[in-house]
Amino acid sequence: MKYPYYLVYTKYINRLGLISIPTLFIFFLLASSNISSAGGVVFNSKSKLSDRLKKPKNIVLSIGINEYRGQKTHLNTPVNDAKLFHRTAINTIAEKEYSYLLTDHYATRKEILSLLNRIKTNLPINSQIILFWSGMSSYDSVHQDLWLLTFSDSDDKIPSHLSLNNDVLPIFSEDDRFILIADGCHIGDAMINKISYKYPYFAVLGSSKKDELAMEFPGKKVNIFTEIIVSALTNPGPDFDGDGFISLEEIYIDIYPKLVSSYTINNTSQHPSLSGERVHRLHLMRAPPESMYRKPKASKMTQQEDLYYKFYIDDFMAKELNKWPMLRINSNSTEHNIILKRNEILLDREAVASLGPGLNVLSSLKHRLIIWRESKRLQLFETPYKNSHAILVAIDDYDRQGDEEKRGKTGFRSLSNMVNRSKELSEVLQKLGFPKENIHELYDSDATTNSVERLLKNFWTGGAYSTADRLIFYFGGHGDLCEDQTILITYDYDSNRPTLSSVGMLELTGRHARNVAAHHMLLVIDSCFSGYSLALGKDEDIYKSNKFRRLSIIRAEVEQRARNILVAGTGSQEAVWKNGGIFTEALIRGLKGEADQNNDGLFQFFELYGFIKNEVTFRASQTGINQVPIGSRLTAYGTGSIIFWDN
Repeated sequence: MKYPYYLVYTKYINRLGLISIPTLFIFFLLASSNISSAGGVVFNSKSKLSDRLKKPKNIVLSIGINEYRGQKTHLNTPVNDAKLFHRTAINTIAEKEYSYLLTDHYATRKEILSLLNRIKTNLPINSQIILFWSGMSSYDSVHQDLWLLTFSDSDDKIPSHLSLNNDVLPIFSEDDRFILIADGCHIGDAMINKISYKYPYFAVLGSSKKDELAMEFPGKKVNIFTEIIVSALTNPGPDFDGDGFISLEEIYIDIYPKLVSSYTINNTSQHPSLSGERVHRLHLMRAPPESMYRKPKASKMTQQEDLYYKFYIDDFMAKELNKWPMLRINSNSTEHNIILKRNEILLDREAVASLGPGLNVLSSLKHRLIIWRESKRLQLFETPYKNSHAILVAIDDYDRQGDEEKRGKTGFRSLSNMVNRSKELSEVLQKLGFPKENIHELYDSDATTNSVERLLKNFWTGGAYSTADRLIFYFGGHGDLCEDQTILITYDYDSNRPTLSSVGMLELTGRHARNVAAHHMLLVIDSCFSGYSLALGKDEDIYKSNKFRRLSIIRAEVEQRARNILVAGTGSQEAVWKNGGIFTEALIRGLKGEADQNNDGLFQFFELYGFIKNEVTFRASQTGINQVPIGSRLTAYGTGSIIFWDN
């Protein structure tokens, strides 16, 4: 670090006793008039505010992608987002010669990496790189990596995404300052611990958490995240630590409540995230004098008001809570006082901070209530299912190496980890209200056509399990086409009698869907050709999955009979089997809670489908396969939706 020259001189002159204090003061005044904005205070009243805002030196690359080659997905705001950030950066934190913009077909993987390499090669001393991204993104949970989906290069063999771990960061050294400001899905902070050890000056400011989608809003030309970021750069908030700079951390503190409240107003639940080891040391600009933070003095009236928040409850909840000495909220171990006032309950600030939108659990030593929060109203959440069952069918051994009847190979190649994935699915379902004894597992040699048919018929009216009110049927294995329909290849498959030694998809969506007595049934098929020849209803609207829904609407859909179906691919598409099937992997992650896109504590069918579709489509594209899952309601049997929540 370079110090102002007057500090160096006075340090040694004073040590020698060669200068008096008045002389030192005069010397300080003369020297300070020439101090650059690298340090000290500028006394020249004619200096421009813009001159004081351009330090430190930032190199800014703004990227926005609306259109993706070979993808049906079209976004509306990213290009405008990038252009607005680019213009704002030039006016606030960077000089024009150090600002770059790439949009749509210019924003290919090859071009982005080439530009980043040129930036690194010509990087001025004491500079930092700011990469602004607006577009599609995804989180790779297996490798803990963030993927930025780029416009495809002409060479189809090159993956159309940027890996943060493997592509972007290796360009830079450990001491380089690098900030990623990203408006995309699943940004979060999950990968940062691994990265920060090697790149301590790398930081991410994202529009979403790892388990959240980033949503566009109808009619807006620029997304909310970009609007508020730009506003924060144009009109900087407080310099909280008083160091004379606005750091990335101070920007985040300033924008967080504005973003969350804006998302809430637009009926969605999305939270910005900040991660990095030294976010407080990454300065975006000099703090204008008026931004110096001064702690306000609270009046006695301010200290006493707003200590409690009022929520409306019904007579039953009031009667129940009146018996409780204290209460806990969700997983928080803190006990809170209960103050009841007719059909109102007063909660302190800490209690309200633990109380999220949607599903919550109130508990005491001997009591427990599951409640639903809508704004200032708390309602009792009544469990819609009393008897949940699941049928899990998975096959790896298509070579029939363990077959006691020595029937030889089925003609389909053996798979790996489908059985293990199904067992993992069983464990997840047990946490979602499916008792272990109600999960019926058929693996490898047990997964014959007759076994599957017999078990399904036990759920027909009058069968052994006809009292089930929620049923999941899962199949993980090979699928094939036979007589213009999809068949699921069971362990006893015989190519000479294909339809008699397999399970037909039309049988599942026809007579089984019709005759199963359960109020709600979900069919989940991870196989090739799973969507072929199916007369599915309208593809579910995944873009409503991020919006908070009223309990009355959810109840209305639960009351309707439901036959929902999720298949690994559309039409005759192949399914990617890597690591037990990327479709099943996404299903498990979704059921673990990542499908709860609006963070209300439960997720309905369309939320689960929306998460799976986004994950599988993106992951499959990296292997060169076009696999797009489809989810639908078989409306001939009912228009309801199955729901899940963590018990």
